[in-house]
Amino acid sequence: MKLPEQSASAGDPQDAVSDEEVSLLLKVLALTDRQVAAGKVRPAAEAFAEIRRRLLPPSRANPYF
Repeated sequence: MKLPEQSASAGDPQDAVSDEEVSLLLKVLALTDRQVAAGKVRPAAEAFAEIRRRLLPPSRANPYF
């Protein structure tokens, strides 16, 4: 992604893609903020432990994986 000061001209097609990407990233951040505020998140260690529990047989469910 180009920074504004790096663009060659205002009509550079790469800038349009960058603007879209920035807009989408800002939307994701806003959604994340709302989820955190609503208490809908949990620590990554918990989330990955749950995924391992679901996917791996008990003999392979190593918490240090």
